[in-house]
Amino acid sequence: MKLDEWRTREGVTQKALADRVGTSQSFISEIESGEKAASDDLAARIEDETGGAVTFLELKHPKYRKAASE
Repeated sequence: MKLDEWRTREGVTQKALADRVGTSQSFISEIESGEKAASDDLAARIEDETGGAVTFLELKHPKYRKAASE
């Protein structure tokens, strides 16, 4: 599942997610748009925060980010 889809489903803003996982709202935006990949540590924290709905691979690897955004 794409991160923005999870946020919409759960009613979580970029800012709220960023606060929960210890990053900035702008970086969450860049991850969602595919501009940047999360660090290993941040990807793990996001996966934990989403209960595994958004996986480490989706956040880390370009082919998964690209597939998720299509």
